[in-house]
Amino acid sequence: PPLTVYPAEWQDDVIGVASTSDQDTRSSFSNYGNAIVWVAAPGEAIVTTYPFGTYAAGWGTSFSAPFVSGAAALLLNKQANTNESQAAAAVAHAMPVGPDMGNGRLDLVQALGSLGPADVPPTGSIDSPSGYVIIFAGQSVFFSGSGTDPDGTVTAYSWSFPGGNPGSSNVATPGNVTYSTPGIFVATLTVTDDAGLSDPSPKTRTVVVLPCALFCNSLQGL
Repeated sequence: PPLTVYPAEWQDDVIGVASTSDQDTRSSFSNYGNAIVWVAAPGEAIVTTYPFGTYAAGWGTSFSAPFVSGAAALLLNKQANTNESQAAAAVAHAMPVGPDMGNGRLDLVQALGSLGPADVPPTGSIDSPSGYVIIFAGQSVFFSGSGTDPDGTVTAYSWSFPGGNPGSSNVATPGNVTYSTPGIFVATLTVTDDAGLSDPSPKTRTVVVLPCALFCNSLQGL
C-alpha cells in the first residue's frame, strides 16, 4: 500500500515538493505520489554556496523546496496581497512531467502569469499648499492631501511635519500646522493602498519659517 508521509500529506497547510532531473524526470531519491506532492522542482546537481567561500553541487528535495519558496516570494512581490492559498494555486500552473508528480514541474512563467497584472502602487497629492510657503515663526500652514490608486483603494495617509505642531498626521486633511521655530522644513505625504503598497515618490512641500520681529503680529493680520 502507498506510504503516507507527513507533513507533506497535509496539503491544506503545506506544499509537498518533489525533485526532478535536468531531463524533467523524477529523481530516483524523490518522494512521489499525488497525495503528498503538490509540485516538483529541480533537485539534482544544484550549484549552491558552500563553506569556506566555495561552491558545490547538491542533490535532494532540500534543494527543490527552495525553488518553490523563491517562487512564492516572487508571487508576493508581484501582488503584495497574495495569500498562501493563492500562491499554492499559482505554482500549480506547472509543466506536466509524468504521473505521481502532483501538478508538475515548477514553471515560473505560468505561475506568475496566473496572477494577472502586477499591483500598481498608489499616487499621493498635496493639494494645499500648492507650492512652497514662506511664513513667520508662530504662523500656521493649512495642509490637505489626496490619493489615487488605479487598481485598488487608498487606505492610509502618513504625514510628517518636521518643525511643526503637530509633527505628524494620519488623515488626508490634517488642517493647520503651526511652525514656531525659524528654519527650512520639508513636509512629506505618503499614501498606502489596500494591497500594502506605498507611493514610491512621497510628495513634499517646503516651508520657510522666518524669525518673527517686533512687527510680526501686525503682518499676521495681513
